[in-house]
Amino acid sequence: MMYRVVCVLLLGGLLSLSGCAVLNIQQPQVQIDAVDFEPRSLQQGQLNALISVANPNQFSVPIKGLNYQITLNGEALAMTSTKPDIKLAAGDTQQMTIPIVFDYSKLLKGINRIFKSQTVQFQLKGDVDFGLVTVPFSKTGEFKLGL
Repeated sequence: MMYRVVCVLLLGGLLSLSGCAVLNIQQPQVQIDAVDFEPRSLQQGQLNALISVANPNQFSVPIKGLNYQITLNGEALAMTSTKPDIKLAAGDTQQMTIPIVFDYSKLLKGINRIFKSQTVQFQLKGDVDFGLVTVPFSKTGEFKLGL
């Protein structure tokens, strides 16, 4: 009888300790800080998206992949994946720049409106793969062409 009581207490203690450990795991956070436009030539432009990835945990987490898609004026412009192979330290925040080069010819559908207004609306969305969890990010806005 005493053996059962000890086993139950030990098992209960182990379960409560593992439960505490699980409760302390927090999801990493991803935020888009800025999206800037940079003309490259008469045929190409580049969007530079600055994202911050924060690890609120007391242990490091790997960044296994970065997937993103950019849409300009409702037209899909680029969709790609990268594998940055970064380990984000405990409690650390790291900024990453995503350069997206595109041909102006992809914007031909609404070219009259673009040249009149000198603005392009964008939507950047994607996710960061941390191995066990994937965290989405998204931002919409507009930028001036300045041509």
